Amino acid sequence: MRLDRQLRRCAMAEERVMNWGRWGKEDQLGAANLLTPERMAAAARLVKKGKLYSLSSPIREDKVPRMDIRPGNQHFVRIFGGPQQQSYAEVADDTLLIGCHGTSTHIDALCHYWTEGTMYNGFPAKKYVEGFGATRLGITNLKGIFGRGVLLDVAGLKGKPHLEGACVITPEDLEACCQRQGTRIEQGDVVLFRTGWNTVYYSQGFDVYNHSQPGLEIEAGLWLAKKDVCAVGADNSAIGVRDKKRAPRRNVHDVFLQDAGIYLIEMMDLEQLAADKVYEFLFVAAPLMVTGGTGSSLNPLAIV
Repeated sequence: MRLDRQLRRCAMAEERVMNWGRWGKEDQLGAANLLTPERMAAAARLVKKGKLYSLSSPIREDKVPRMDIRPGNQHFVRIFGGPQQQSYAEVADDTLLIGCHGTSTHIDALCHYWTEGTMYNGFPAKKYVEGFGATRLGITNLKGIFGRGVLLDVAGLKGKPHLEGACVITPEDLEACCQRQGTRIEQGDVVLFRTGWNTVYYSQGFDVYNHSQPGLEIEAGLWLAKKDVCAVGADNSAIGVRDKKRAPRRNVHDVFLQDAGIYLIEMMDLEQLAADKVYEFLFVAAPLMVTGGTGSSLNPLAIV
């Protein structure tokens, strides 16, 4: 890499795309403010075939991707009723214990991440986040996402079923994806990028999946934030590159959640969408209304 390019990268890594105060000093919705009625109506017009894709991984106790620093989900089923309880019918009832972050497909609320004690829009974390939940920036502020979605198939760009562990995705990679696919990123979009890394869990196991992961470098995060998108999603566990041998200068969560108020959707399954070469679609997702929640399990949908 030429020296001038290295210097530009170093300067860019220190940039910040700030949306604090853009929608008012008390704003708790962040980049979801970009989902205007006009944009939602335009996104609805993308549906031509009536075909639906679920972009969620399954929720179960094991044999599903999860981060090594998170406990597995637990699922209990109770069956009651029937003759023993003098009833002609029987009922099966579920009890689920789900760790929101790192155990299944989920969305991060804007209160999920902060640095130096300050969350999005300048809210002090110590004042508004405690053991019983967040009183600012919680997931219930986001009623749902209904907008234009785009897929950037980075693994497909590289001609691989999946990127290698710790592979860094650059702005140039994202630009090349757009050019290859004929994809245009617009204000308020939900941008999903495919690494193929979720398939590594099934083919190579838990340890390989968690040792390192491909993802965005900070400059790629800034590139997307400057596009003024609403949300960013991926099939890895934390959007950014994960390399246990080398800590990043900054976390892309700084760029998205803290600075720009852009929502993050992690641990998605984008395989079928990429296989069908679906690069533009109506994106729909609604979080659970967990009072004070720092995020929510999610079943995102792409509809064409």
